[in-house]
Amino acid sequence: MEIGIVGSGNIGSLLARRFAALKHRVFIANSRGPGSLAALAAEAGVTPATVEQAALAKDSACVAPVRENGRKSWRPRPAGHRERVVVSEPEARTQFAKPQ
Repeated sequence: MEIGIVGSGNIGSLLARRFAALKHRVFIANSRGPGSLAALAAEAGVTPATVEQAALAKDSACVAPVRENGRKSWRPRPAGHRERVVVSEPEARTQFAKPQ
């Protein structure tokens, strides 16, 4: 499977490592850009990507935003074209509902 992960904090990097260990092709992105993910890519065997590239992964996309001081530091963009998007924040799930 081709999986995109937006967010490289504790949850995003853990998911990336686990999916890569299961031999999935993983694209990971964060707000700082692909260059900031070189160490994780080398260690886990994942591909650094832009947010747009990760969101357009062929099979599935996962959004794992980071919280700073109890507030969202990143707001996910609607992805109505996706059928399968996993969001780790309950209040953001409605933004990714499958179109009717």
